[in-house]
Amino acid sequence: MDLPQRIFLDTSVINFIVDHSESIFDGGEISESVNDRAYDDIRAMMRIFYYADHNAIEMIISKTTFQEINATTDQEKKEKLKKYCDELWMYFHYLIEDDYTAPGLEVKYYEEYLLDKGLGQLSDANDRQLIIEALFYKCDIFCTRDWKTILKHRQLLKQKIPLEILTPLEWCLRYEYKKAY
Repeated sequence: MDLPQRIFLDTSVINFIVDHSESIFDGGEISESVNDRAYDDIRAMMRIFYYADHNAIEMIISKTTFQEINATTDQEKKEKLKKYCDELWMYFHYLIEDDYTAPGLEVKYYEEYLLDKGLGQLSDANDRQLIIEALFYKCDIFCTRDWKTILKHRQLLKQKIPLEILTPLEWCLRYEYKKAY
């Protein structure tokens, strides 16, 4: 099975990573207060980042991610999110500097095309924009924890767009990162 190379991290995943960074990156204890879904996603992110440290994998964000982060009202959390996003942004743009798989066309033209393909069913404009940006950057996976909007529509989206929409746990299990940790 070919492993995905470019993964778009939804803002919900960025928030999750920052909230659980000690467990994900440093092997800290996972709080007993987290529910089963969060526990499984923390363990999955631990495995994914372990794998990413030893293999070629690109985790990216977009300008819309920054817009959503800037809307965070908790100033302390906003600063943590911005710091993490700044690192991802710099790393991704370093990678694509000589990479022509990220087209130089305006996203707007791509957006019009994809709205015709059925992204209009996502009621949240930012969700649509994030998926459009993931497609624009030729991502293999759109990783999200957004169960209320994006994951709820992924079966219909799967029929219309060439992008795998997965939770962290699904991503980890689908590509057998469990063997890497």
